[in-house]
Amino acid sequence: MGQRKMLTETGMTLSPIPSWQQKMTEAAFDGICESDITDIVRKQVEQAKAGDSRAAKFVFDVFVNTKKPDGREQPIIPSKPPAESTKARPGSQAKILAMQQRAQRGEATDHPDDVDHS
Repeated sequence: MGQRKMLTETGMTLSPIPSWQQKMTEAAFDGICESDITDIVRKQVEQAKAGDSRAAKFVFDVFVNTKKPDGREQPIIPSKPPAESTKARPGSQAKILAMQQRAQRGEATDHPDDVDHS
């Protein structure tokens, strides 16, 4: 029998999953193949791009996932440092553009060698 996490007043605990629920879960997974998931995700992204806010919420909640298990927001942490520094003044259009471009590439927005004009 599997276990599931449950949030209680004292914190997170594991409790057994009833056998009927385990069987239902296994049956559901037996009926889903990898291409089904791919098709569903593609359709959700397509609908999100077309302006469907529920599809966009699904995509962000599932794949970007900015929430911790307890429901609190967590920051999205870039996976890599910026490729190069900038000499642009903080707050200038050039600095803002550099930070936007870094974020679009999945980089941290600040480089340790960025020039500080203070």
